[in-house]
Parts: sequence; structure tokens; C-alpha cells
Amino acid sequence: MSTPTGFVFDERCFWHDPGNYALMLKPGGFVEPYRHIENPDPKRRLLNLVQASGLLGEMTAIASRDATEDEHEIALRSAGCALAALDAVMGGRVRHAYALTRPPGHHAEPAHSMGFCVFSNAALAAQRAIQHWGLQRVALVDWDVHYGNGSDHCFDQRSDVLCCASACTSRPATCKSAVRPAKLALARAPATA
Repeated sequence: MSTPTGFVFDERCFWHDPGNYALMLKPGGFVEPYRHIENPDPKRRLLNLVQASGLLGEMTAIASRDATEDEHEIALRSAGCALAALDAVMGGRVRHAYALTRPPGHHAEPAHSMGFCVFSNAALAAQRAIQHWGLQRVALVDWDVHYGNGSDHCFDQRSDVLCCASACTSRPATCKSAVRPAKLALARAPATA
């Protein structure tokens, strides 16, 4: 293992186009068109900071890949980057990894996309960790300003995946960590073979 932290990103993930909006509202009437709130600028700024600080040079590069073949090229690349990060960690190449991708995934429901999210990237990685890498339990920690409903709903009826969310508002004092009590009880139960 060259360094303990891996980093995966793909410029094509920044090309995802959520459409013409005024932040989150469709333009029309008295709503003037503007950039969609889920645009590539924040992720490009983070990438620039990681490069400028020299931190990127201290991490192990993880090659991006698609999740599967389909017509959703950029969304598949985003999901594939999450899978590549998982495989790099589980394969022992790095100790931990960060996937800087878009579109995001935590709102994508099991049967349909939602809230700027096409595929539930973290849920796909959790499922791969169990099926491909043989993990008995996986915890998904969603740190965002609002609830990651899609990731959670992907595992509603499962005891092998624990979904934790920090649903924060713009006022940090109102941040609350949320874990469904039944899921927490399942997570504390002894693992079975």
C-alpha cells in the first residue's frame, strides 16, 4: 500500500447537467433562470484546493470507471467512482478513499432517480461490499444538510446495512444525527454467519 488514502475523480462527472433552474426552482413567471444549485463549482473548488495544498500528491490515485454500460454515461461514471474507491480499499491498495463525484446519489430511490441523484452511489458500494467482498455488515454515514432518503430506502428491510444521517440545516445548532431505532438495534445484534 503506497499511501493510506486514495482519491478518485473524473472530469466527466463535473459535466452532469441538471438543467436550467433558479437554484432549485424551475424558471418561469417571476423566477429568473440561474444555475442549478447542484452544479460542478463546489466540487471543482474542492479539487483545486486539494491540488493547490499538495494533499492530492500525497494520496494514491484511483482510476475512475463506469458502474455498468447504459445510456446514463456521466451518472454511471459517478457510481463507478464510488465502486472504484471501495475496491481500492477492500483490495488493500489504500486504507481509506474519497470519491469526488457528481451527480450525487443519496436521494436516488431503489426504483427511480430523485433530487438531482440518478443512482444511489453509496448504496451500490454497500451492496458490492456485501456481495463481492463478503462483508457481513456495512454502515453508510450521510453527512449533508438534508436527509439521504434514497440510500436509507435502499436498505429499509435489511439488517446488514445501517444508514446514519446527519440532517443539518443552515444553523449548526439545529443539526441532529438520525438513526432509525430499529436499525440501530439490528446493528448492535451479534453478526451471524
